[in-house]
Amino acid sequence: WKRIAGNAESFDPHEASDYIDTLIKTGQADAAHQAWTDLQGKGLIRTLPGGTNQNLVTNGNFEDPLLNMGVGWRVQNVPGVYAGPDTATFHSPGHSLSVQFTGNQNLNYHQVFQFIKVSPGQKYQLDAFMKTQSITSDSGPRLEVVDAYDPGVLNKFTPEMTGTSGGWNPLNMEFTTGPKTQVLLVLLVRPPSKADDDTAISGKVWLDDVQISSATE
Repeated sequence: WKRIAGNAESFDPHEASDYIDTLIKTGQADAAHQAWTDLQGKGLIRTLPGGTNQNLVTNGNFEDPLLNMGVGWRVQNVPGVYAGPDTATFHSPGHSLSVQFTGNQNLNYHQVFQFIKVSPGQKYQLDAFMKTQSITSDSGPRLEVVDAYDPGVLNKFTPEMTGTSGGWNPLNMEFTTGPKTQVLLVLLVRPPSKADDDTAISGKVWLDDVQISSATE
């Protein structure tokens, strides 16, 4: 990888996807982050702005293309569900991410997610905006923050949203990483309903301006 990263030749950053995934899966969070940084340094993916309140979420406003790799947003296809960019409804111009449920299944949905490199034993703040339209069932969409390697150490959810919100609802949550936490997963999820009837989910949810940053004292 050092040879590839140091070469002036350009390439499709997706060619590094399997390499970065292997590093993440084998617990080599620092090496995975370095590989991502190398791609930024080569100008193959956009560099995050710096600063003391740097947003650790890549493409949190969904203005850039969804990379489906590395520490960018991953959107996995699920039959009967559309998930992707929306240019008609957004909190900040001119894109959001929308997920539309067709009402055919009592879904355990967790197919929109991103890996985020963090430091152990630190306080962080999650901020985001979510909007819903005609979400049925008693179990609505929400955001989840979980330790990618040890969910027992950290696994927190924002409040669920059902029905029609009418506008953009702010989501705010403070959390502390575990003593060995290196990587978080932030996910848009909908746990399956436990109700006896009307368990299938239909309707639409939008997500925009997702930010995770160090919490101020």
